Amino acid sequence: KLGIRVYDDYGHHPTEVDATLRALREFERPEERGGRLVCVFQPHQHSRTRFLLDEFAHAFEQADVVIVPHIYFVRDSEVEKTRVSAQDLVDRLEAKGTRALHIGSFDEIVEHLEIHCRPGDLVVTMGAGPVNRIAKDFLRRGGASTTLNCGYGEGFSVRQVLDQVAQVAGKPLRIVESPRRAGDPAQLVARADRIR
Repeated sequence: KLGIRVYDDYGHHPTEVDATLRALREFERPEERGGRLVCVFQPHQHSRTRFLLDEFAHAFEQADVVIVPHIYFVRDSEVEKTRVSAQDLVDRLEAKGTRALHIGSFDEIVEHLEIHCRPGDLVVTMGAGPVNRIAKDFLRRGGASTTLNCGYGEGFSVRQVLDQVAQVAGKPLRIVESPRRAGDPAQLVARADRIR
């Protein structure tokens, strides 16, 4: 999009969300271009969202606006689905002073971004579900764009990064591997200089 930077990130745990938003705020500095950091976050699992609701409420402090679609329903029971909603997360975020709103469908979110985003804004979609489609659709719908994917090239694989985190933490990580999302690269290798 003209003058709007768009990123997609797989982060779906409060710690990952906070770290990613802090890094993007520091690296991109949207406020220096008169922009905002707009995060579209799709919670992954109703049970995780319910158990980590307070942590999520703190994880978005770097975002100027948070848009929350429906929670990605996977591996939970129908009963668990009734115990928490995307609106519950929005309410917690607003109670912490973060501007947040719940928009259910991806198409409606893309429409909202088209209407409300302005040059200088930084948009990041986050989550383990298919939320990455919002970023792709937003970019496809208009204007000249530069799509950046830092996941190709030379550098470190996700497994290598996780191994280093475990080494620094001094304890093994519980790693759950799942199938790639539609549109994800076959191999993810990070190289920061691809961003520039």
